[in-house]
Amino acid sequence: MAFQDTRLVRVKVVFIGNDAVGKTSIAKRYLGHGFDVQYKSTIGADFYIKRDSYTFPSMGPYQIEWMIWDLAGQEYFNIVRPIYYNKARAAIIVFDVSRPDTFKALPNWIREFWQYTGGIYPFIIVGNKIDLRNEQSCVPPEYGKRYADTLTRQLGFPIPYVETSAKTGHNIKEAFEILAQTIIRFALVKARKGM
Repeated sequence: MAFQDTRLVRVKVVFIGNDAVGKTSIAKRYLGHGFDVQYKSTIGADFYIKRDSYTFPSMGPYQIEWMIWDLAGQEYFNIVRPIYYNKARAAIIVFDVSRPDTFKALPNWIREFWQYTGGIYPFIIVGNKIDLRNEQSCVPPEYGKRYADTLTRQLGFPIPYVETSAKTGHNIKEAFEILAQTIIRFALVKARKGM
């Protein structure tokens, strides 16, 4: 995170999670692109930049310049993925609500994020593909919420849980706004503690 002036924040954020959970679809939706029904796996990493403005109660207005790194989730990219974490200071950790194994993998992604960034940095957990809830058995919303609440208690700073659908666009902008608020709060707490 780099504070250029009192209100502009540039932050490198990594999108992480298992393959085919919708990381690229979420990023592209946020950038204003439509939903692509043809799945194409990310090779290594994709990179995007977008600036957005937010106003938070008690914290005021901020501009966030997102440097978004969308990292491949396939196991065979484990060897190259660490280089893409360099200078990342936030993460969006995504799982597919229709695939419980991707939910169970969240602790591994959190450990990897902190290991390769060299510190404990803020993140949000995103349960994606909620549009599939009407069609098949899915991880219930309370599982994601409960896990995020447990992490919040253990870590001493908020870990939000957000449910999205890259297909419909549901909560995509909101996920970034929640992450922005989490990042600002995290930075302010660190500054107060003199860390």
